[in-house]
Amino acid sequence: MNLSLSRIAEVISNAKQFENLLFLLYIICLFRQYLWQISSNGIAWFFSIIIAMYAFLYYDKLKKDIFIQRPAKGFLFWLFIIIPLVVLYFFRIVTPDYSFDVLNMRILFSDRSLVGVPFTEKDFYYGFLYNSLPEMITGIFRHLLGYRLGTIINLLVVIWIAIEIDTMLFLYIKVEWIRYLSIAFIVLSENILFLINNYMIDLLGIPLILQCIYLTLTIHATYERKKFIYISLISGIAVALKLTNLVIVIPIIIIYIVLHIKRKVMIPAIDYFFMVGLFIIPSLPFSLYLEEMTANPFFPLYNNIFQSPYFPIEQFRDHRWGPHGLNETLLWPILGNFSSNRLSEPAMYSGRIGFGILSLAILCTIKRRKYSYSVLGVLFVLSTLLWSFSTGYIRYAIIVDILASIISILVILELYEHKYRILILIMIATVQFQFFSSVNYFFQFEWGQKPLILNDSKRFVKDFSFLLRDYELQSFLKTQDTAVLRDVDVWIATTPRSSGIMSQLKTNIPIVSLLDSHTELAPVKEKFNEHLFQYSAKKMFTICHNEDLNRSLNVLKANGLGVGNIAKIDIPYFSPYVIFNMFILEVLPYPNEFNIQRTQINSALPDIGFVAKITPIYIPNSLKAGTYERIKIQVTNISTITWSAMGGTNGAFQIKIGNHWRNSSGQLLLNDDSRESLLRDLGPNEMEVINLDIKVPSTPGDYIIEIDMVQEGYSWFAEKGSSILSIPIKVI
Repeated sequence: MNLSLSRIAEVISNAKQFENLLFLLYIICLFRQYLWQISSNGIAWFFSIIIAMYAFLYYDKLKKDIFIQRPAKGFLFWLFIIIPLVVLYFFRIVTPDYSFDVLNMRILFSDRSLVGVPFTEKDFYYGFLYNSLPEMITGIFRHLLGYRLGTIINLLVVIWIAIEIDTMLFLYIKVEWIRYLSIAFIVLSENILFLINNYMIDLLGIPLILQCIYLTLTIHATYERKKFIYISLISGIAVALKLTNLVIVIPIIIIYIVLHIKRKVMIPAIDYFFMVGLFIIPSLPFSLYLEEMTANPFFPLYNNIFQSPYFPIEQFRDHRWGPHGLNETLLWPILGNFSSNRLSEPAMYSGRIGFGILSLAILCTIKRRKYSYSVLGVLFVLSTLLWSFSTGYIRYAIIVDILASIISILVILELYEHKYRILILIMIATVQFQFFSSVNYFFQFEWGQKPLILNDSKRFVKDFSFLLRDYELQSFLKTQDTAVLRDVDVWIATTPRSSGIMSQLKTNIPIVSLLDSHTELAPVKEKFNEHLFQYSAKKMFTICHNEDLNRSLNVLKANGLGVGNIAKIDIPYFSPYVIFNMFILEVLPYPNEFNIQRTQINSALPDIGFVAKITPIYIPNSLKAGTYERIKIQVTNISTITWSAMGGTNGAFQIKIGNHWRNSSGQLLLNDDSRESLLRDLGPNEMEVINLDIKVPSTPGDYIIEIDMVQEGYSWFAEKGSSILSIPIKVI
């Protein structure tokens, strides 16, 4: 088959199937994994694109032969599905994604995998390693469209999901508006809406799974080898995108084979071997990489079977979620609907799986039902049980949620044909309740916990202005903070939600991850010592969020590392409204004595504790109007009470330093300009040097800057009689 640009353009544009573009991107990234051994990243991507185009031409021809009925998408599809999804997406588009998993690993995996293997021999990483194929896909969108708009990949995938559901429902519902309303109910579920504005990867494989389900429902009386090939390969890609997709892929393959056996249709024995080969091809490059790196092709999962020396010999499971015990596991698809706090972090669930089970029970009582309904029901039951036995975590059951909703819709249609009016009204009311609950949950939660800021027009306009301009995190940092990063030769990851930030601040340097790496195991400790020796002459640093400082220090100490200079660094995460207050710590390759105490208090200081001595270290006499300036202050606690660096819940009662601005006559112009917290608890007669970033008044003239200590939510020190530092400033 000859490859030409005109042919590729024809295939991609054929029938306006934009999903072809997404699938082409999927297989380009897949072939890039196969070419990880090519040292030149540009050459590797070039050949990946060329090979993927050849594969895509075969895929498109195969797809056209198999999918005979693909309903056209008209105005109503846009009105009922695409427009609502786009509107909901843009509710949160302006706020950058700072969800836990994204900052914890996904950004790091993405940046590394786009240039080669996730971790090379220069890196030390033996934590949780997942196939980086989905991160490569989301990473391409992030690098092309910027950090905010890069999340549009999930919106596009949801539209693709709607297209595949439309193909499936077209088998049963010919009236467009009914079909599209049904699809809107299915895709506007809370667990899908929670994901459309971030870089989570749970949705990417679902359209492929829906294709496989459709092909299983439309088995003919004779064996179709093309369909068998398609299901094997596409389901394999779905599993490579998300391993937990096995809960639906395994039942699909079992049912497909059993249906052929039941109809006495022979599948050639050689095709079973062919199926296995096609199924593992998408996961093979990453599994080989894991096997070479850890001796476990699924590291760290199933380590009770593969027994990698780099992870405890146990089957990992997060016991915060899902059922406990056999009886609860068997009943979890029902019990989980009443235990949403054990389904996932948001503890919000509209109960679609439970309603799907009830709908299936009703369906079983209806005579002369369509045979494909029974196939769909068996698939739903098997996948639901596999999900329950594997995790019971609702984010890993999105496809099960979709199946439950499809069954509910089909049962309503069957009841309509049989004229069960009262039961129809009850079921329609339940569907409406689930739909409005899902949309309501969307306005309450999102995996990145991004706020809805439509009521803050100033913030919305400011953040919106960064669309297509938010490519480099360093461009949002102040000059002083950027200078600190120049000395970083090696990153040491010690705490959650930091490795992604490290990767974006300085990408192409080694990372030594002590997070989830079990250095108590001898082989892991040996690898760690090798890397430590290799980087002993390098400048190593770690960063952590303010609240994680003690944890970071403990991790360093437990691994025989010391701490040099510690500085505060405020990171505007692609927005002046999303500020990460962090510490950057110089890491020494040997242990030393460091004691940084940070305790919490939940009450105000006694009046005798509000006594401070504030001494200027660096404050220029003249400053440029409208700029930010970093000044340096020495603070001494001359009271008899220890000041807490952390305060209490939500920062209440925390001790900080801040400043006011007055004009030359002493009139107060701005009471609260800037504040900065203490690095550690300050006991009596202890001192600390603090950097304070102030905003210089925008109008030239003579001013007075006043610097004082403050206990958050309670009182400025000067109000309790403490001395204040006042310095005249000329603004030019």
